[in-house]
Amino acid sequence: MPALSRDPAGALILAAMVTGVSGTFGGFFDTAWHRTVGRDSFFVLPHLLIYGAVVAMDLAVLAAAILASRQSSAFAGPRIRLGRLSLPIGFAIMGLGALTVMASAGVDEWYHRAYGKDVLIWSPPHLMAHGGALIIATGLLFAAAAQRERGWFRSPILQRTVLLLLFVELTQRMLFLLAHYTMLPESRTPDYYPFLVAVLVVPLLIASARVLGPWAPVRIGCLYLALVGSIDLLLWAIDFLGYTLTPLIVIPALAATALLEKAGPRRERWWMASAAALLFMAVFYGMESLWMAWVVGRPWSVTAVLAGLPRSLLAAGVSA
Repeated sequence: MPALSRDPAGALILAAMVTGVSGTFGGFFDTAWHRTVGRDSFFVLPHLLIYGAVVAMDLAVLAAAILASRQSSAFAGPRIRLGRLSLPIGFAIMGLGALTVMASAGVDEWYHRAYGKDVLIWSPPHLMAHGGALIIATGLLFAAAAQRERGWFRSPILQRTVLLLLFVELTQRMLFLLAHYTMLPESRTPDYYPFLVAVLVVPLLIASARVLGPWAPVRIGCLYLALVGSIDLLLWAIDFLGYTLTPLIVIPALAATALLEKAGPRRERWWMASAAALLFMAVFYGMESLWMAWVVGRPWSVTAVLAGLPRSLLAAGVSA
């Protein structure tokens, strides 16, 4: 309670991030549960972890609305006003995401009753839930950015660490949405898979470089690898089927970072962002081609790579 009264915005942001770890692990655990145990009831442990974290987010949003209305100076940034309530925009976005995830639970139950069991993340209720989780993480990013140089966020180290971790969460969510491409590498194709990476992941890495400096994409790649590796080890320890450790985005991120570092002040130009994105995708294609040929044993054909490469490069350049 003293921390909440001293810096309510900072305390709620950090509390939401801590509880969000439960939801992040719950997502991986849920997929592993269905692959190992099969389709079970709604009240399984992974679901409790996910929706428990979402309830905590709802409480954080409610607390922010009450405290921001009573202590207006404690919360920075634009507000949404609902009668006497004043809700900071970052927390409002979080609330929208949390409501989306909670609504997806009902849609999920209806979907299974109407159409039977689904086997992929790419079903309407699952995409709805993960879209809500992305909205929550985006709201947290806005909330943390609004508190820059205020309260606990006067510490540059804490401020940059929080923003970096939120970029990691957004990146892992995007890669998680690649579904069977990240779960089972033997199912990867050289057309749609890199294109999705170009659209979903590249803009986040370029944005992180603009916000936190050119080495942010490499740090995100390393932290993402550590996160997925740790979860995989935990799932392996309890004999559950987890995800593969690829894609190793840290390798193409290193190439993009080297270019941005070399560019100096010119890294702020829009065309340099596109150049870094193009280099990222070129290295990504090479890395995944070698992985598929040497490790998975299902090499991509040169014809298929040449057919998919222009579309992925264009998507990366434009999205960056």
